[in-house]
Formats: sequence, C-alpha cells, structure tokens
Amino acid sequence: MIYVKKPVNVPKHLTKRRKKGLKVLMAALKANPLADLKFDSDIYGDAAVKKVLKKAQKNKCCFCEKKQVDEYGQVEHFRPKGGYLEIVPRDTKEKLSKPGYYWLAYDWQNLFFVCGPCNLNKGNLFPLNDPKQRAKKNSPLTSEKPLIIDPGINFDFQTHFTFDESGHIYGQTVYGKNTVEACQLNRETLREERACFVKDLKRNVSIAKEGYPRNSRKTVREAIKYLKDAQDKSSKFSALAVFYIKNSKIQII
Repeated sequence: MIYVKKPVNVPKHLTKRRKKGLKVLMAALKANPLADLKFDSDIYGDAAVKKVLKKAQKNKCCFCEKKQVDEYGQVEHFRPKGGYLEIVPRDTKEKLSKPGYYWLAYDWQNLFFVCGPCNLNKGNLFPLNDPKQRAKKNSPLTSEKPLIIDPGINFDFQTHFTFDESGHIYGQTVYGKNTVEACQLNRETLREERACFVKDLKRNVSIAKEGYPRNSRKTVREAIKYLKDAQDKSSKFSALAVFYIKNSKIQII
C-alpha cells in the first residue's frame, strides 16, 4: 500500500462539474431519502481526472501497488458514495446502509486510482472505530476514525503491515488487518507475484552482501542498482522492497 500525495490543484473538470452533480444528488435525496442514487461517472471518472491520479500514484493501485499495465484501472472512492457496510470480514447478511458519502462523490480528496480486484473487494466496506461518529453532510470527517487506512493520509507502512517470504502481507494493527481483509491483498495471483519479487530481492541482497571477489564487480553493481530501483516509489511493490531491504540490515550506497 502506498501514500498518495495528490497535487494541490484540483483537476478543472471536477471543479467545473462537481457543483452541478451534487445538486442533482441533493434533489434525488429530497424526493426520497433512501433513493438509489445515480452517480455521474463522467465527472469523477473522467480521463483528465484519471490521468492526474495515475501520475500521482506512479500508475500503481493505491492498495496493492500493482502496476496498471495489463489492467484498465479505475477511479474510485475511499469513502463509499452510495452506501456503506460495517462488518469486516464481509458478512453476506449485512444490508447496505444508505445514504453513503454522496456529498464526497466528486470530491478530489476522496478519489483514488485503483485496480479492478481491489476496488471490487473493498466495494462499500467502510468500518469505523465508533459507528456513532459516522460523518454526515456538513459534519467534519475528523469526527470519525476509519478502520481502513486512507491512502491520502501519510502513514507508517511498517507500523501497520509486515510480509513473509511467501508473499503474504499481514496487518500488524487493526487498521492494517482491516485493509488487508477488505481489499483481499492476499488473493492468490497477487501473493504469487509478491513471492517472485521477494525471491529476486533475496538473491540481490545476497549478492550485495557477499560483494567481491565472490561476485564480479559488475554483478555487485547490478544487484545494488536493482535494490535501489526496487525501492523507488514508481516501482511495483516498492513498500515491500523497502520493508525487505530494511529488515535485511544492508546499506545500499
């Protein structure tokens, strides 16, 4: 998972169309407080909005850190717009509570670039530490404490998560555990990709530690470069790379 530092300037497309979009939602709720609201994906999911988010997130899903090369990727909401579910792991018997955070449907701070599987799995899940503090329109979001980590708020990755060599990610706090569970970050294909990545990290850490003359200077240089590149924020699974290399107690110069 990565911290997403968004540009201060909100995409003009959102600024221009947000007010009108909210007006439509408010009218629908006034007519029926429990209406199934219809959100305009052409506003929050516009190509211009998506482009800015992709750039800010280095073309990675904010939750699983998978590069969106073979997948389309989507612009979606941290706080669910249409309704919310409280229970993690997901309880199929739980009914969707309405309305959701409809007033944030076109809000820049609530939008992120995510892969299809993470978006599908998280869906409307949004548990709080105290459900009674759930924000309503015009009330401050600071009144609530989400039990899923907000990618838009800087957080210490190693406080909340840990990995093993099989590619599993584990939550070390209730926030980390809920995030892993909600987004299904240990789904098989994703875990297998991380496991392969760990093998590459392990091999290159070993070469860098052994140094030369056991390895050629060229091989050592390539291993060090690999480890440096792996930790770059633009790289796939960079948080895992930082975690693994730090715990390998090796200094990359």
